[in-house]
Amino acid sequence: MFEFHGWATIRVPDPDIDPTRRWELEAIAVARLREAIARADDQFSLFDVRQTGNELIVLYTHGLRNHRFHPVIELFQWVATELPDSYGLLYLRDDEAEGHENEFRVWRLARGVFEERSDPFLSPCTPTVEPPSPFACDVLFALLSLLDNLRTNHSEAALKELADFVTPEQIAFLRLLANHATEAQAESDTPPDNAV
Repeated sequence: MFEFHGWATIRVPDPDIDPTRRWELEAIAVARLREAIARADDQFSLFDVRQTGNELIVLYTHGLRNHRFHPVIELFQWVATELPDSYGLLYLRDDEAEGHENEFRVWRLARGVFEERSDPFLSPCTPTVEPPSPFACDVLFALLSLLDNLRTNHSEAALKELADFVTPEQIAFLRLLANHATEAQAESDTPPDNAV
């Protein structure tokens, strides 16, 4: 799944120039932007540019695709290059992006630079915007059960079972937890020195 939501305020150089000249430059910028949108638009996602009150020109785009849709990224890169006084954000969620499967990524457009950033608001997607899956809870309970088995039986068989689900580093951490739990249990079974 590839989800995207973006906006950009479109600005031409030196907005304080003669208003007539600025309107001409804005009209040229909007015409060029509409051509760039036409190259990106597939009639499946939403791409548009609008002029709002007080002559604010805004590009906005939204979509949900099965796979990564490069034209939306290319459109914002085009804006960064061709209309460098513009600014905005493009939020992407790509469950096929290695290392970023469970997060939004934010692309910031400012001063001619279009760069990818971490998202602090909606990530991690699970559990922030999506509930944890029941399967994930089942796996957690299975790991806790195996951990309990390790704690009580020091079972190497349990460690071998875990190898199918977790990395060697995680197994080492679980082993450390099991040893710590065993030590804590032994301490609680030992009567205090001042016991009668």
